[in-house]
Amino acid sequence: MLDYAFIREFMLFINKSNISTGPTEKEAINFAAFYNISKRELGYIETLLFEAAFTTRKPICVENRFVNLAPGVLTTAGKSALLTSKMILEVN
Repeated sequence: MLDYAFIREFMLFINKSNISTGPTEKEAINFAAFYNISKRELGYIETLLFEAAFTTRKPICVENRFVNLAPGVLTTAGKSALLTSKMILEVN
């Protein structure tokens, strides 16, 4: 099951990271670890965000593990989704 609260926080984290390249793999893994998200879960979440065209990089899956867990930066669609989720939370 996906942790939607983490995904939103992760997108905020990406948005606040280095504007030109996004967070490094180490920064992304440390952020996920703070929320008790495993590297495997992080890999699936990053893949989901890339497939939704919210981020610019997709992790590579080698056999049964992910490598290159650096999500890149948020795309225009990713920033729009983040803004929309923020407005929905403010209304509630």
